[in-house]
Amino acid sequence: MDIYTLDHTGMISYEILSKYHFSAESILKMCKERNEPFEVNFKHEVNIAANDHDEAKQKFVDYLIRLKDLGVFYHAAHIAYLIKNMVEFEGNFIEQDSQLHKQLKFKIEQLIQIIKLRDNPNSINMEFTHKSYGKDFEDYLALSDPIVVSASLNSAGHALLNKIKQDVNSIPFELIDEVKNLSDLDIDKLSELNDKLISIKDKVFTSEFIYTVCKTIRNYLNEESNITHPTAFLTNDQARVIYEACSVYGILNVSHDMDYEKINYIKAVLNNGKKKDGIKVYLKGS
Repeated sequence: MDIYTLDHTGMISYEILSKYHFSAESILKMCKERNEPFEVNFKHEVNIAANDHDEAKQKFVDYLIRLKDLGVFYHAAHIAYLIKNMVEFEGNFIEQDSQLHKQLKFKIEQLIQIIKLRDNPNSINMEFTHKSYGKDFEDYLALSDPIVVSASLNSAGHALLNKIKQDVNSIPFELIDEVKNLSDLDIDKLSELNDKLISIKDKVFTSEFIYTVCKTIRNYLNEESNITHPTAFLTNDQARVIYEACSVYGILNVSHDMDYEKINYIKAVLNNGKKKDGIKVYLKGS
């Protein structure tokens, strides 16, 4: 299978969408300031895995037919806008910035550990072993003199700090200035920087993002569509819409054949998401 890109256009209202995502809120404000219409055509791309272009097109048509059968066809563009913009903002953080945070956090924590060892060298040895053979090679070396150990660690710390500062492309954009201003092996400043770096596994990032998308679409459907119920947190039809939308726009990395499996999956995502204490991305309408 290959990935085929399709174009789709539908009418959206930034006034409605502003209740669910900050990007629409910003655009709405700008439209009002400029006296421009805030009901516009939203053209976007959809990437669909298929054997050929015709099959990809049919998959998307089937998705729209499914929305029509569920009574939310005219919400397709709004749902698309929400998903596409969450991917652009929160999703890109997961795919790109999270890696930068993880890599830099590893290096900063390494640097903090080097400083701690440097400042307390009396009870430690410094060993140079072979990557494959450990101590079993002719150039194995162990240093035990505290002055030598401390000086060696100090040099290693400065070398690592300079390497971190020079590798600008590996620093999260919002922290570049702070990293570049590090001039010495100051454990307090490094600890403050480390606290700003997010330590979380990709799986948690991904599950948190999926929860955010599902919860946002659920909020939208609950307030803007007819497939709702006054006492139900999530109706079966809402779960069906959320699953189909997230699937066609590539948010889900799972696949279910049975209708009840799809419904139960979305219910599980939303129920489990409520209990997590992980990273909370921007979510309007909660």
